[in-house]
Amino acid sequence: SEAVAVFQEGLRHAKIPEQRGSLFQEIGTTYYYQGYHLQPNGLAEYDLRMVQKSVDAYEQASRYTEGAYLYGNLGWGYYLLEDYDRAVAHGQRALTLDPKLNYVRMNLGITFLRQHRYSESFQAYESILKELNRCWSSRSTCTSDTIPITCGF
Repeated sequence: SEAVAVFQEGLRHAKIPEQRGSLFQEIGTTYYYQGYHLQPNGLAEYDLRMVQKSVDAYEQASRYTEGAYLYGNLGWGYYLLEDYDRAVAHGQRALTLDPKLNYVRMNLGITFLRQHRYSESFQAYESILKELNRCWSSRSTCTSDTIPITCGF
């Protein structure tokens, strides 16, 4: 695609590792959304070839930089590719870097379900409620996924 070509051109001019990492992340995100299709029933459908390209680009990014969203995205990509062990490893790494990422907790919950690790799945979902309760009790603004949730009155 044109977007991927622009980012790849940027890689040729990147001077520091962080720039390369950022560009590879953008390539990964572009591939992910090229392979994503929201169906009329509200469920997502994925082109797994594009998901694989996305994961490959995110893995390249991880050679140059790290970040909670990078590892969260890698975890979801590996989930979609049915590599559940890697999905869990990357999801847990994302939460180590940013424990407030509830979308990662949700992804871990569904991944644990796929692995028949029901207790860990329950714990992942329960941790979302604990984080939201913490937010509500502090009456601050918290985020869940990318949707802001205003806590309090």
